[in-house]
Amino acid sequence: MFRVTDSLENRQARIQRSIDEGEPAVAFILAAADLERTIRRAIIALASGPTKEVRETIEKKYKSIGAYENGWNALVRAAGKPGLRDAVSDWDAVKKVFQTRNEIIHGKRATLSRERAIEEIAVILNATAEVTRFAARYEVSLMARMKIRRKPAGERSA
Repeated sequence: MFRVTDSLENRQARIQRSIDEGEPAVAFILAAADLERTIRRAIIALASGPTKEVRETIEKKYKSIGAYENGWNALVRAAGKPGLRDAVSDWDAVKKVFQTRNEIIHGKRATLSRERAIEEIAVILNATAEVTRFAARYEVSLMARMKIRRKPAGERSA
């Protein structure tokens, strides 16, 4: 897929190349995967709990597009930052577009027209950019190695 250090522009260019090469469904899946990766990294980076625990919580409880808002609220908003709908201007459109992602991934749809892919990918790319900019307002680069937060020494188990 993408490397952590790939810039937003490089990721978008790779998605566009897939469209240009006649693979709109592949471009769509790349865009969707990139948004999910971006949201997950943002939650981990913007939360206040120990990094390992936040990551494990996401894996157990908040591992789909329908659950990311709850995860964001439980982990990021609880840390005193705005909710996911403040970061992504049209979260409902994102969730709607992800129905197409689910149809492709689960075999209900084999492909996607170029026109529809371009339209739906634009929604995803906009959300990815919005989450990236939101994190940057808190001095978090989602393309950099994440800072590790640990439990205070007195709370660690032996």
